[in-house]
Amino acid sequence: MKSWHLTGIIILLIISLALTARLSDERDYSKSTAQRSKIPTAQPKGDTKEILEKDEYKEKPIENEVLKEPRFAIVEIKDMGFVPRELTVKPNTTIIWQNKDWTGFYGRAHMVVSSTNIFRSSKFLYNGTFNFTFIERGTYKYIDPIYRSNPSGGIVIKPGIIYVE
Repeated sequence: MKSWHLTGIIILLIISLALTARLSDERDYSKSTAQRSKIPTAQPKGDTKEILEKDEYKEKPIENEVLKEPRFAIVEIKDMGFVPRELTVKPNTTIIWQNKDWTGFYGRAHMVVSSTNIFRSSKFLYNGTFNFTFIERGTYKYIDPIYRSNPSGGIVIKPGIIYVE
């Protein structure tokens, strides 16, 4: 019977030591939190309103540009052709070719390759896309080299185009 009492006392001592250690850890944490709160934080120099009124943050007008114009255009590939076949856009416009040619289980795979090799897609299946951003003005012809009929199209890049919604 004495061994049971001794075992119980040892277990109680272990539990009380564990709780004491845990409480002391929590106290140490609260001290470090209080110490951390005394660390100065970086504050912006000057009033926020003054900072935003500086020239570098003011909105500047953009010449010869309509702000609501799209910065991308979509060319769909369907019925073995490009729709629209030719597209005229401004420089810095991204053209997205999207495969909408559905035949069979997966649809037809297509590619888009420029005649001057400035862009070349890999094969992409139905709903797949390929995009390219045109920076310099000019006329860019492209084909789909997978098929004998070689569906073709063109992108014309001209500055000063205004889009009407």
